[in-house]
Amino acid sequence: MRLSLTTIFLALFTTSSFSSDSSPLLSSFYRAVGEHVAKVRSDPSFPTSPTCDLASATPPTAPTPLPSPSSGLTLNLVAIGRGIQNYTCDLANSTATPVPVGALAALFNASCVASLYPDLLSMLPAIVLDEDCPVSLTGDGTTTSDDECEDENTSQLSPANLDLSGHHYFIDTTTPTFNLNASSISTEELGLVYAKKVNTSSAPSDAVLGQYGQGNGSVAWLFLERKSEATDSDGAVSRYYNTGKVEQIYRLNTAGGNAPENCTGMSAEFSVQYAADITLSVDVLTNT
Repeated sequence: MRLSLTTIFLALFTTSSFSSDSSPLLSSFYRAVGEHVAKVRSDPSFPTSPTCDLASATPPTAPTPLPSPSSGLTLNLVAIGRGIQNYTCDLANSTATPVPVGALAALFNASCVASLYPDLLSMLPAIVLDEDCPVSLTGDGTTTSDDECEDENTSQLSPANLDLSGHHYFIDTTTPTFNLNASSISTEELGLVYAKKVNTSSAPSDAVLGQYGQGNGSVAWLFLERKSEATDSDGAVSRYYNTGKVEQIYRLNTAGGNAPENCTGMSAEFSVQYAADITLSVDVLTNT
């Protein structure tokens, strides 16, 4: 995929979201973009368009290393996921631990940023966590019940103006699902993927606490694989009909999403804002 420099850099500059009182992280993001602009303009090949080649993308290493991609797979999509982690609480026991019951997120294509400007990619989850939550957080286009996620109407994510690629949701408490058919370009649609959690790593100790710097820390980094069937405690087998060729998914560079340690003062059901690099949410791998 080749994009003009004008397209890339003007897309990265979202002037409506930049002001003199921008957060330190957002200010750092724009300074880094400016440095890339200056570097590219000084290149003798300017204005030749760069190539968005994910073969050159290098995912970050988790604090507890996650498995490497399986042989025969190739990186096909890097996305920024922006949404909510959902929890329930036992109101009869204020000391009980909140129970995770899934998540909802909109997924925005960041493949070119990942391949060309990985330093910018690493900043984006913490930055977009402080942006308004996108609308249409479920696979069928309906909105979440979380008030903070109902009022926006956008198919792009600021400040990099990333295009919508798909949705993440759960069909049950153990089956994270990725509908990757939201791209406006049909050749970039990757199908419907039912996944299972295989490995986890705690987020780095310096990960953001939560939205606007307040919260209980960032959710774990994950390695997921495609799920074809599952057997419940009664021996019943459920089959999952995936479409497309996505086999493995990583959730990396998480920002926010953790619940408090106990249910004191919480509702029976509540959500916590989060963002992440997902391929999905952050590295989607497909058969070559």
